[in-house]
Amino acid sequence: YYGSDPSELRQYVWSLIRRLAILAVVILTVVLPASRSLVELFGQGFAPASTALAVLLFAQASQVVFGPVRTALVMVGREGLVTRAFLAAAILNVVLNLALIPVFDIMGAAISTLVALWARNAYLASAFQRVVNE
Repeated sequence: YYGSDPSELRQYVWSLIRRLAILAVVILTVVLPASRSLVELFGQGFAPASTALAVLLFAQASQVVFGPVRTALVMVGREGLVTRAFLAAAILNVVLNLALIPVFDIMGAAISTLVALWARNAYLASAFQRVVNE
């Protein structure tokens, strides 16, 4: 598929990303307002975690939206690049956790995860653009 027309793959992936972004916005619009109620299902003591849940919802939304980029990179034989991006994001997440959790508790962990996932997704999206433009 890739060998025949890289621009076709690029158009398909970006079209899919646009559709998934719309889906993610719809889901966030429904779930974000309910995040406090969702956490309170586990008891009133968990209510403060609703803010962290909201941050993690945005992190997960980026996973949904940029999932096709990872798959496309593997399809075109760049699985090593994807693996290195995952490893770098994991290391970044650990470093940020070490720095932010002592200061911000659960929000530090949520922010660390969000930053690491967004950084990985931005890198993979950029790498995908370079690969299909080669």
